[in-house]
Amino acid sequence: MIPFNIHLLLTRPQPACSQDCQRLQSLGFDAKAAPLLAFEAMPTLTGAALDDYLAGFDIIIALSPRVFTFLTPTHWPNSRYIAIGQKTAKTWQACNLNVTCPEHANSESLLDMLQNQAPPTARILILRGETSRNWLPGQLTAIGFQVNELCCYRQIPQSITAVQFHHWQTTNINFIVCTSALQVSTLIQQAHLATMQDWLSECTLIVPSKRIIQMIDFPFRHVYNCGGAHVDALIDTLRSIV
Repeated sequence: MIPFNIHLLLTRPQPACSQDCQRLQSLGFDAKAAPLLAFEAMPTLTGAALDDYLAGFDIIIALSPRVFTFLTPTHWPNSRYIAIGQKTAKTWQACNLNVTCPEHANSESLLDMLQNQAPPTARILILRGETSRNWLPGQLTAIGFQVNELCCYRQIPQSITAVQFHHWQTTNINFIVCTSALQVSTLIQQAHLATMQDWLSECTLIVPSKRIIQMIDFPFRHVYNCGGAHVDALIDTLRSIV
């Protein structure tokens, strides 16, 4: 049964924001899309120089499907490929590569996978965004792996006007879904600038991990951990709310 009093605002970047919104609407949820972040490419290697650089690694890890929007080698080397989650893996598999994933789509599960399966001499490259979590590279380096990172894109927070906040208020938005810590901090900062923090404090927040919850310094009405950034995890959490 769909809870009739849940009015959702999804804030993850496009195109996933609209895709998730459409999925929720098809199930009967009242959901609106309002991406809080946009993306732009970072200066990086291209062409033959990029191909040569990638060829120097035994294991290449992608932390987001967005990597492949901004990183376009002419040839992927004969390395082992690991994606943090199924969505990233499917994007990579379109390049006719054999891609594996950890059991759970998070850095902790990825670390366990590498500890159990990767040789200690493996040279590892992590493809990521500028603001991606730094925990995994540090853990791998501490274990003894040779780790490099290639930042392919950066996230740009979007401004939210007071008019937009008031629109959400008048359309009864009471549940907000953020899939990253930067989305949460952007939302809180923009609410303060628009003097809408009182309304925001009446909303329930849904995030994909306990780690993000621990970083929040704002009195939301409730905060739920749905255990993953994919829409199925969100749907399961929403259905558990009565």
